[in-house]
Amino acid sequence: MNFYPFPVVQGLETELTLANFSPVGRIKHQTKKMHVFIARANNNLWEVYRHTTIDCGQTCAVKSVDLPFQCASGEPTPLLFMYPELLPNHLTELPSGSFQDTSPAWRSNIKLRSATTATSYQGEYPCPMLDLKRGTLVSIYPTLRQGPGIQTKIIAMNFMRSPVFEQKTVHLASIQSKQTIQTAKIYTNSCSVIDVQESSLQGDCYFYCRESVAIPVYLSHTANFSHLAMEHSHPPVEMLVFGNRNRTAADMKRFWIEPEGKLNAQ
Repeated sequence: MNFYPFPVVQGLETELTLANFSPVGRIKHQTKKMHVFIARANNNLWEVYRHTTIDCGQTCAVKSVDLPFQCASGEPTPLLFMYPELLPNHLTELPSGSFQDTSPAWRSNIKLRSATTATSYQGEYPCPMLDLKRGTLVSIYPTLRQGPGIQTKIIAMNFMRSPVFEQKTVHLASIQSKQTIQTAKIYTNSCSVIDVQESSLQGDCYFYCRESVAIPVYLSHTANFSHLAMEHSHPPVEMLVFGNRNRTAADMKRFWIEPEGKLNAQ
């Protein structure tokens, strides 16, 4: 089962398209209708709203104007998902299921739109990540867009099975020196938006967090959002093919997170 973050960026409209069909052909549940739910963490509970029901083979687009609640800065942001059964209006934890366990992953289209253009990517928040109460994040992204009039935002997506709302610290650091050049706060069960300072884009950099996992998405734009570009990097484990991928990925993370970190010679 997958979940779909709904980022909220001031000045832009969000549109998230869900598809009730597998990316790899027919699977067992394909004869079923699916309910589309919009959830958010609030007062130690998940508020759950049924948005609509979609037939097998159909899609559903959810826009900012469709949300059943207002999203203020610094508050939990919406999380969408599909489920074959009706759910109560409040949950103590998010549901789970195997009906979307496919490879490639069962993704949605996450789009940000201005008055003149739009940008999107295919993405999801995998169910296993909801159960990672502790972890680290390293995103090596040396091609943050730079140039006159270009601004960059990092959208850090973190969601958990339980509806906790906690603050974490993230760092933007220089690849060459490993020195922190900007710190910021993100929140659990949210798509936290970080404005990257112009002074932080003087060279190649990477993004990390010692306290939590997250999926970072990079948004570059002009001041009036007439030009938009949205991209995401891959976690270190996706850069590996053979051997003990998880151990090597952990070594890679330690190298970038710890000031004196070194890669093992193995």
